[in-house]
Amino acid sequence: MQQEQESFESLQRLLALKRHETPPPRFLDDLASRTLRKIESTPATSAWEAWLDRMFAYRWFQTAAASGMALLVGGLVVTALMAPHEPSETSATANLLAAPNSSAINTSLKPLSLPPQ
Repeated sequence: MQQEQESFESLQRLLALKRHETPPPRFLDDLASRTLRKIESTPATSAWEAWLDRMFAYRWFQTAAASGMALLVGGLVVTALMAPHEPSETSATANLLAAPNSSAINTSLKPLSLPPQ
């Protein structure tokens, strides 16, 4: 608490000093032009983004990119469907699928009771 009070007092002293400061002459007049020069001097996009913009302007590149994505997604689907899947014996889903009756479901569990408040 004491440290917060000291910190607050030092902040008040600093603000009292800053209250009397003024910017140098013509600072505010040149601020707009300096800001515009800075904005105009920075590139709007990175080199990578500029390259992609140029490439996507070509119709053949759009077709090639769409075809490549379709092949990729199709390959992933085929791989997922062709992959062998053997359920483990400890899997709850495998137990339910193996026994069509409800004996595979553990019914010995009791509901959780909450203590009175």
